[in-house]
Amino acid sequence: MKIQHIALALTLGLASCSGGSSDPKALNDNGYQKISAQDFEGAKSDFEAAAAATTPADAQYKDAKLGLIEALAHLNSSQAKEEFMTLAASLGDKLTSDDYSSIGGIFVSANDPAAGLKIVHEGLKKYADNPKLAKVLDAIKAKAATDPGLTSALSGLGYL
Repeated sequence: MKIQHIALALTLGLASCSGGSSDPKALNDNGYQKISAQDFEGAKSDFEAAAAATTPADAQYKDAKLGLIEALAHLNSSQAKEEFMTLAASLGDKLTSDDYSSIGGIFVSANDPAAGLKIVHEGLKKYADNPKLAKVLDAIKAKAATDPGLTSALSGLGYL
């Protein structure tokens, strides 16, 4: 009986060392918990694993990629922006105005309003009069008061 308990303990220990769950939903949930705790590296790992365990046809794929982009916005903003643009090209209409406004707002919160502007601008091309996108654009305009480069970018896109 003791041998069975030892074997079970070893099996469970090895499973936890191998990275835990490979369930995309569980990985996404863990990733968002880590974002809440500002563990962006840990969140990035969970979202990468969730995305690798899915395909674009799977329901969890979009969540995994958006979570990855959110984590990357705090770690490597330019990579996050490129990930979003690639995702937008591949998913097309599966990305909603809420996705564009949420990710745009995350870039603003992560102190990269220029990247947020790129996302919001792309969103406004698809969802011209969306109030959530307009609200994020207003937040970007507010940041432009102290950022001449951002003011120039907004002006160049016709927002000022």
